[in-house]
Amino acid sequence: MDKSDIALIISGLSALLALLSVIYSRKIALNDAQRMKRKPLVLEISSSPCKKYDGWHSVLATVRNFEPVAARLAKLRLRKRRNLKLLPQHASFGDGPEYNRGTVNVLPENAVERFIELGRSIEAQGHVSSLPGSGPVKYVWFYSNGHVTASDFILDWEWADGTER
Repeated sequence: MDKSDIALIISGLSALLALLSVIYSRKIALNDAQRMKRKPLVLEISSSPCKKYDGWHSVLATVRNFEPVAARLAKLRLRKRRNLKLLPQHASFGDGPEYNRGTVNVLPENAVERFIELGRSIEAQGHVSSLPGSGPVKYVWFYSNGHVTASDFILDWEWADGTER
């Protein structure tokens, strides 16, 4: 083995190390980019049978924002896989979980829809009005003609600064 063979082995090893360094740097950059992405808003649903209205459920939808950017809530829609209906004209909105919606004698079943227009904003994490530890929260109360879970809904929203979701 002469000096040229040793030089080829050394240059091959250095090329291999350079390639491994590029692969590792790319992996770290992708990991950092994924970590820095904004997390979507969180939708929580609790549903219980309504004592006053037979066959209807009282639903509390909770939307939480854990990012330092405000968001605009557009619409809460039902997925197409279930035959559920909502009563949007009896929806109530609030910043606290207390239940303060007025009741009516009979629910107008001819006014059912598959969505609720929200038209609200949710503040950024760390905003003065957010509760410590929980982040900004919006609550929506409404009626459904069956038991619902968070997987039954699609929340339409966008970031307030116009960034893509």
